[in-house]
Amino acid sequence: MNSDIRELTKKLEKGELTEAEMDALFKSVNNLPVDEANVVMAKLWEHCRSYPDLETRLSHQMYHRIRGRIELSQKVTESYESKPKHRRLFIIKASAAAILVILTALGWFWMTKPVPVTYKTSYAEQQEHTLPDGSRVILNANSTMRFHKEWEDDENRMVWLEGEAFFEVEKKASGQKFQVVTQDLTVEVLGTSFNVNSHHSTTKVYLQEGSIALALDHHQENRTMMNPGDLVRYSTVDKETVIRNSESSQNPYTSWKDGVLSFDNTPLREVFLKIEEIYGIRIQVNKVENLERKITTGLPMDELSKVLPMLEKAMNLEVTRVDDIYIIQ
Repeated sequence: MNSDIRELTKKLEKGELTEAEMDALFKSVNNLPVDEANVVMAKLWEHCRSYPDLETRLSHQMYHRIRGRIELSQKVTESYESKPKHRRLFIIKASAAAILVILTALGWFWMTKPVPVTYKTSYAEQQEHTLPDGSRVILNANSTMRFHKEWEDDENRMVWLEGEAFFEVEKKASGQKFQVVTQDLTVEVLGTSFNVNSHHSTTKVYLQEGSIALALDHHQENRTMMNPGDLVRYSTVDKETVIRNSESSQNPYTSWKDGVLSFDNTPLREVFLKIEEIYGIRIQVNKVENLERKITTGLPMDELSKVLPMLEKAMNLEVTRVDDIYIIQ
């Protein structure tokens, strides 16, 4: 096994493979000797829980490898009659061994394949779910959460999130960590309450109680510790980390789970982005100066028809609708 593949498998074990590196590792399997290819496939399977959707890619790879063995076995069998009698016993044994390998691989793959669970919310919808360990999650609108149906007692509990969710994590006596993976970072806790929002190419984490560690860019050596009341904003694009402590009694980062969008001296730019992500609408602001105006208020989340008129009145704005675009003057 060459040094490049060894390096990729090391990064695989650490959970640090990029999408491009994952593709390179998959391509390498087809060019390796059988023994070495099987080692790589075994490592991919062992660490698939650290990568969303890797099981699906492994299933396709396994299918093509097994199909190739089936075709080879068929060719060997087709040539059976043309061989001398003393060679036929060898062919029978070889074919039987190939079929046994195929059946074993199929059984191993499907019997051990983790069962994924996916919850997805529509615009203006919320869902509440209980995870396999008893932890509670409230999933905000326009969000997707994925996890494996069964969590082993000796493994960390992992959830993949696109969008926003509030977590109340049960602490396990055995000490297994609870991890929330977003596009930018991994949230790592033992037991606590926190909010994660991964919309708009940035992840924001607000800690309500307890303590958590953030692995920025998913690198354990790039960790940021949080205290209750802290808000961390981070993006893999600009590599900028913003940390601030919230002193607001309105708790604007988790109020949505109680049906209220709370804003504390917040620029209207952020208010409009939040409304767009919750309701799936487009807002066009014609006066740029309005984007930097700030507001402190609470808006009900149940109906868009209430939200915009309240903003219109509070900030002396004019809202009109043209097709699917809300235009703000």
